[in-house]
Amino acid sequence: MKFKCINCLFFMRKGPLRFIMRAYLLLFCTSVFSFSSGAIFSQNAKVTINEDKTVTIDEVFDLLRKQTDFAFIYQENIFENAPKIKLKKGIVSTNELFKQILSSKKFDFEIRNKNTVIIKEILVAEIQQRQIKGKVTDGTGVPVPFANIVEKGTSNGTQTDFDGNFSIYVGSKNATLVVSYIGFSTKEITVGDQQNIAVVLQEDAADLNEVLVVGYGTVKKSDLTGSVSSLKQDKIEKYASSNVGNAIQGQMAGVQVTSNSGKPGQGVDIKIRGTSSLGSNDPLYIIDGIPSNINNISPNDVESIEVLKDGASAAIYGSRAANGVVLITTKRAKEGVFKLDVNAYYGLESVGNNISVMNAEQHVRTMNQAYLNDGLQPFYKNTPESYGAGTNWSKEFYSVAPMANLNLNFSGGSKNAKVNSSIDYFKQDGIAMNTGFERLSGRINSAFTKGKFTFNENLSVYTSKSNNESQNSIKRTLETPPTVPVYDDTKLGGYGGTYGDMFDIFSPVAAQNLFKNNSNNDFIRTNFTVNYEPIDKLNIKLNTGGTLNNGYNFNHTQRYDLGTLTNPLNNISEDRSRELSWIIEGTADYELTIKKHKFNFLAGLSSQKESYRNTFGSGSGMPDGIYVLGASTQGMSVAGSEWNHTLASQFGRIHYNFDDRYLLSATVRRDGSSRFADKNKWAVFPSLALAWRVSNEAFFSKDGLINDLKIRASYGELGNQEIGNYAFSALINSSQHYPFGTDQSLNFGATQLDLVSSNLKWESNISKDLGVDISMFDNTVAITADYYESNSNNLLLRVPIPLSNGSGQFPYENIGKIRNTGFEFAVSWKKDLGKLRMNLSANLTTLNNKVIQLGTGTQTIMAGAPYHLAENTTLTKQGGEVGAFFLIKTNGIFQNQDEINNYTFTDKAGNVTLIQPKAVPGDVRFKDADNDGLITSNDRVFAGSAMPDFTYGFNIQLDYRKFDFYGLFNGSQGNKIYNGTAYSLEGVPNFTNMGTKLLDAWTPDNPSSTPRVTRLDPNGNNRSSSDRFLEDGSYLRLKELQLGYTFSTNKGDDTKTGIDRFRVYISAQNLFTITNYSGYNPDIYSGSGLLNRGVDTGFYPYSKTYMLGVQISL
Repeated sequence: MKFKCINCLFFMRKGPLRFIMRAYLLLFCTSVFSFSSGAIFSQNAKVTINEDKTVTIDEVFDLLRKQTDFAFIYQENIFENAPKIKLKKGIVSTNELFKQILSSKKFDFEIRNKNTVIIKEILVAEIQQRQIKGKVTDGTGVPVPFANIVEKGTSNGTQTDFDGNFSIYVGSKNATLVVSYIGFSTKEITVGDQQNIAVVLQEDAADLNEVLVVGYGTVKKSDLTGSVSSLKQDKIEKYASSNVGNAIQGQMAGVQVTSNSGKPGQGVDIKIRGTSSLGSNDPLYIIDGIPSNINNISPNDVESIEVLKDGASAAIYGSRAANGVVLITTKRAKEGVFKLDVNAYYGLESVGNNISVMNAEQHVRTMNQAYLNDGLQPFYKNTPESYGAGTNWSKEFYSVAPMANLNLNFSGGSKNAKVNSSIDYFKQDGIAMNTGFERLSGRINSAFTKGKFTFNENLSVYTSKSNNESQNSIKRTLETPPTVPVYDDTKLGGYGGTYGDMFDIFSPVAAQNLFKNNSNNDFIRTNFTVNYEPIDKLNIKLNTGGTLNNGYNFNHTQRYDLGTLTNPLNNISEDRSRELSWIIEGTADYELTIKKHKFNFLAGLSSQKESYRNTFGSGSGMPDGIYVLGASTQGMSVAGSEWNHTLASQFGRIHYNFDDRYLLSATVRRDGSSRFADKNKWAVFPSLALAWRVSNEAFFSKDGLINDLKIRASYGELGNQEIGNYAFSALINSSQHYPFGTDQSLNFGATQLDLVSSNLKWESNISKDLGVDISMFDNTVAITADYYESNSNNLLLRVPIPLSNGSGQFPYENIGKIRNTGFEFAVSWKKDLGKLRMNLSANLTTLNNKVIQLGTGTQTIMAGAPYHLAENTTLTKQGGEVGAFFLIKTNGIFQNQDEINNYTFTDKAGNVTLIQPKAVPGDVRFKDADNDGLITSNDRVFAGSAMPDFTYGFNIQLDYRKFDFYGLFNGSQGNKIYNGTAYSLEGVPNFTNMGTKLLDAWTPDNPSSTPRVTRLDPNGNNRSSSDRFLEDGSYLRLKELQLGYTFSTNKGDDTKTGIDRFRVYISAQNLFTITNYSGYNPDIYSGSGLLNRGVDTGFYPYSKTYMLGVQISL
């Protein structure tokens, strides 16, 4: 048993130790202190109070100790849950103080040695408390399990059981119970003389009282004037993933989430309302008030995600918000009893979709036919049957892989001191050989209130390790001929390799064993905030924090001799980087109410700096088994880089609410960035948003079909400073050395590579939004619809100039414009049918993208090569869209020589020529779009868009008694994908393995629609600039399916289970995908940039996952 002593010499000898222990407990928030009241006795001593203040009982005893000769001894936690004491300025007797401290009669005292007071707690059984029982149901009488019941103003609380029943002890009949549950309106009930209370909660599909996080503050959903999407913890935790972005996919209108690959630990690409720049289109991520990386946080630690989509909502972030803002709030410290939440799952993954390739017999027969078709001798000399099935590289390379996660979350505390902390371990072995991801993270959030001050701290620590694929091993799994053996003991390295005419590629097994490609990341994010409320409704806040990211990449290659590929020396390279950012922000906000007029004023200052430095070293010739750069004997080289960037800002905002009918929000931000020259360093970004709550007008009847109706309109100007550092400066190359003089001694020199672009200014974005929020059918249906238009101006683009100027590359100029328009629609429905509770929601987003201006008007940008040395597939030009597919149209197969002879061109002189003179029966017919009698790149035409006509998602959540069910679907419609994998598998000239589609290749006896196989390909059947490999990328995927069961527990009875909640669930991810796309995954973006969007160059396949999980609350 612990005792607390004040002014007691015996215990003072342990003072330093006690101080250290208290500091440790405070910093890590493993306990907090609050107090109750006790008995009364008479004393004549006086105490002076210097000012009016509210203090804790602990602080009262400190005051008594300093001004009297009394010493006090009591049990450490004896005053838990006691209210603060209000002291008036003046002189007060100790008797009066003890009346306030010990007034509840819950404590006894004993005086020893005249001045030593020992305080003891009376047994709980002797204290008069009232037991209140009750039941919580919804509007149809169905019990509401796990509803929260809290005695207002205290941490005393409980939850309902499965039948909606609860029991709670309260101190008096004046107590008020606050009853809440997700999806229902909160209700407050005064106890009075009631012993049994029936509570009926009304469903609220619109969640009008839901509080949303917006820039530098919060706002009720009913008062929102801009376009903001929100995702809460209950939806986030349904999807098990290493990345928060995966939890967003399909759940928010206007937010498109695509994956670059299914690689363990891989991030996602998030686009908000389309493409607004030719450079970076990533949104700004703010985690707990600090700009950060969305990939450096565990989904288990997230409490809510808000996405600011329109200019008015995002304008408070100014130059960083042109692509939207994603606000992530981690789990907060909250008042309540301490509890431990355990969330764990274990799963198995397998390849979600297989691509069919030939076995050895099929490969040999088809490849030899390609040689024969070109009049060549067959490559393989033995009969096809003699090769049998050969090597199945997919079976050698892919396997069922485990995935596991354990998260422990500890939370609780009093009103004045509380904590939420967690530790999270995630491990995912890759389905591909020797790949995987491992992460360990810890987080702590605490809040402490002292008078008019509130202190908050957040600390997140994250370390991860990735084992990556090497040498395009994913693609090589399909391409490596099955006639190549996995192992060959006669070869240096021990693995089989390509030979002869074969394309010189590594087998995937050799690549993953001879090469090491590892990445490590150590990350810290922290911030500390101080809130000061000098007067009521005025809050002054200081927020300071930052991030530190240490990255490390290690690559090692063993010696090998694999036929066409050799490496006689061991090679090594290491790359270390350090990225540090800090931010200091000060804000003041004030709420003012004048009758029906409500104002909220916000003003703030911000200063931010980012710095980066990396070092790189490489070498070769190390002994076998030595993985140290210093052991290199030759080929040693070093490199490094460094950059810095600063941003200074001032901002302000006004919210105005008249009678909960007319709402206005006005924002302005002024930013200055070091990325621009002095004359263009500063820019101002204003916004205005209006809303009319029609349903609060006197003429509106809420008894009708519509219960709540709000119309919104907004205008906002945003900026984009993501243009890279030092773009306005001239780049100097200091390695241009030249020999001079008779001795030809080497002199150091430097040359200017770029022209100065001192006129560079901010990319700007003007956003307009018109929206409506509707709640219908007794608030069971909520609908949100928006039309948006976004115009990006002054886009940075390199402009062609004559090469005679001596510049190494074209200079940047602000001469680009892009427009995005579209509709967003979201609907949710909450309804109880007997004991079945349903929660359904769906969203849909359309997008139209157009390049209004690009350079001089004739400038174009080509990109999207699907393979090494292949032609580009995408074209960006004025009047079109960003990264559209421009390809030569195919028009079937020439079935005979007559069709070739009849495909002619007649010039003005009447001369007739064959359009495809090198074609033979079985070759592809291409369209001569420019009608010049030739098939060239000039015949490219618009062939489709990588941007879908619309994206959508819908989820289903059902609760029946102790069972719960959740399903999430997502998809896109109308987008195209260039299948680079098919290009390589059906491209016989490369001499790789081939897809089984070529088993139906054209022959005179099989006049099919698949081109003939040919090694020399004189007709260009396999040209990447045609639409032969362009496919429909539309899909519908069952992303998540989960079934859970919550066991009955003896809640609150520690003598039995001590468990508040025990839930088990089974889950499946990516169960099926409905699509016509023949590649691994239609849900792709691009690993190499915006202009390559929709070009599948062979990404890590997505996995199908089955999991078993458990959630326990103690």
